[in-house]
Formats: sequence, C-alpha cells, structure tokens
Amino acid sequence: MTKKSIKVIFDTNVWISFLIGKRLSKIKNHLSNGHITIITTDQLLDEIRLVTDREKLKKYFPTESVNELVDLLENIAINVEIKPVHIISKDPKDNFLFDLIEFSEADYLVTGDKEILLHNPFKTAQILTPVEFEKQIKNSLLSDKIIH
Repeated sequence: MTKKSIKVIFDTNVWISFLIGKRLSKIKNHLSNGHITIITTDQLLDEIRLVTDREKLKKYFPTESVNELVDLLENIAINVEIKPVHIISKDPKDNFLFDLIEFSEADYLVTGDKEILLHNPFKTAQILTPVEFEKQIKNSLLSDKIIH
C-alpha cells in the first residue's frame, strides 16, 4: 500500500531556523523520500530573500546558503499561484499564508509565529509549531508501522 504524501507549508521563520541548523533535521528523510511535499509560493521565496538580506541578519546567512535554499525550494517544492483572499492576520504580510493553504489544499502549515498559530486549524490545514509537526510526523509513522 502506498502512503500518500502530505502537503506542507513551512513559514519563513522555519526556513530561517533551518538555515541556522535548528529545525527540520528530524524530517529531512521524509522530505527526501517523498512522504512530505513542500508547498511554496513566490511571496514566500521573496520573503526568505528579504529577511535574510536584512542588515542585522546578513552576517548569519551567507548569500550562497540562502541562494542554495531558494534554488532547492524552486526545484523540489510545488509552487502555487495564489490570489489575496484572506484578511485574517494582525500582520497583513502573513495573510498570504492563509491564501496559500486554501489554494494548495495543504495539510499543514508549520510556523513559529504565535499569532498565526491561533488560527489552527484553517481550511484543510493544521497549523503547528515545528516541534508539534515533528511529533505529528513521528506518531504518524509509528501508527503506519503498526497498521502495516
């Protein structure tokens, strides 16, 4: 029996943590073996570039590392075209994430943003912290092994 891939949106703050080596290490295998399909959009990729280019953060993110991440996402992620539909977040710059959930029918949005987490669940997606998501993935894999 083939397990379907789950569609996951990782917020910019999670990708920033990934760049400094703090997150996603436990799910790298799931990314490479196809259990997880990354969903992105141009706005998210632009935001990664913008945040890592801020003067106070530039020293932590070598340009080549940021470019490698964005290139990787452009090659392996499903890039979804979205339209502004939702005005939910107190931070207007975050509303595109809710649009991305709707247009992609994502299963998860992984974020460290406390305000966005308040909207869990939203449409098709559970909104979880990286730690919660890692636990969810681990539990899901364990239950699959028990069933099969």
